[in-house]
Amino acid sequence: MTPQAGPSGQQRSLGIDIFCRVVDNFGDAGVSWRLAGQLAREHGARVTLWIDRPEIIALIDSAGAGSQVLVQDWEAAAQHYLARDVLLSTFGCELPPAVRAQLSPAKRPPVWVNLEYLSAEPWIDGCHLLPSVKPGDLAVEWFFYPGFSAASGGLLREARLDSDRERFLRHESGPWLTARGLDSEPGALRVSLFCYPQAPIGDLLAELARSAHRRVHLLLPEGVAEAAIPEFLGHELAPGQRSDRGALTIARHAFLDQAGYDRLLWSCDLNFVRGEDSWVRAHWADRPFVWQPYPQSGSTHLVKLAAFLARMLASCPPATPAGATPGTEVRDEALIRAMMLAWSGAQPMAGTVARFLAALPRLAPVYSSWRRQLARDDDLADQLYGFIQSKI
Repeated sequence: MTPQAGPSGQQRSLGIDIFCRVVDNFGDAGVSWRLAGQLAREHGARVTLWIDRPEIIALIDSAGAGSQVLVQDWEAAAQHYLARDVLLSTFGCELPPAVRAQLSPAKRPPVWVNLEYLSAEPWIDGCHLLPSVKPGDLAVEWFFYPGFSAASGGLLREARLDSDRERFLRHESGPWLTARGLDSEPGALRVSLFCYPQAPIGDLLAELARSAHRRVHLLLPEGVAEAAIPEFLGHELAPGQRSDRGALTIARHAFLDQAGYDRLLWSCDLNFVRGEDSWVRAHWADRPFVWQPYPQSGSTHLVKLAAFLARMLASCPPATPAGATPGTEVRDEALIRAMMLAWSGAQPMAGTVARFLAALPRLAPVYSSWRRQLARDDDLADQLYGFIQSKI
């Protein structure tokens, strides 16, 4: 994609304003920040992120990788917002009245796009890129749905992501882990854990401690499993500390910014992830992962999980494990489904973890095949920028 051409035929960069309200944790800010940075770096856009918790950006981008993006406090929009080419509202956030007033067609408004939450549910394909004409002022809002099919808006994926990962794994992974106290003994299974408190963390830790397959080195960020860890270990675990139980070593580490978290995912053999941002990054890490959707009332999150598993496992080869006793075969897709359902509390975890860990070498190609399938589609930022250009 190239920047929009001006009247003289010269290319000009588009002015894009992204509005984000942080609903829970850092996920909303994380997605918005990754998108803002990619639009600026890869498409030459002049991007401003208006966010109600700007302090989060300093945490998730401590190295200043997104310095091309201007960050503004949400409240300042009431006095300082002047419409440019594009207004992108994230996850259905309600815009400040002063901003919303500039979207009337009578005022030659910007292209208004609502970036929705990521889902694998089939209905999003039919809603992607549909307009909504607002009553009263007839402002037009376009709906942009990330997704896992060619009919959706795709997933965020920077152009250099694969080459950055390969270079890191070839030359930097060992020293990077050691410098953060996350190195492990040779042969240990390295696992990262990022989850919501509702996950059956205690059951998982007990299963990992009983691992007969290989020793497990669990990397746990500060702020995660704060209640479960003291209950399991009998004591707190501060960043920089580690503790052993059976076959399990738990290493608590300090908060990582986005670049650091990507490197953690790349360095592990298995990643437990949640929500949206870490879920997408786990795909591009090219490692097996277990996803926990955001818990919702009425078990709505299990509907979302089932939709994702249906898409992911549709192309999973129905192979029977070599040497399996007739009548005891557990197919690859059944193992992946069972592990994710157990992690979301939909079925018991006992025995599931051991079977899943034992099958990891065979399951890894399933995840890689799924990743390659997704990578064939244009990424979200490319698709979004192309759509915007068509509406300018």
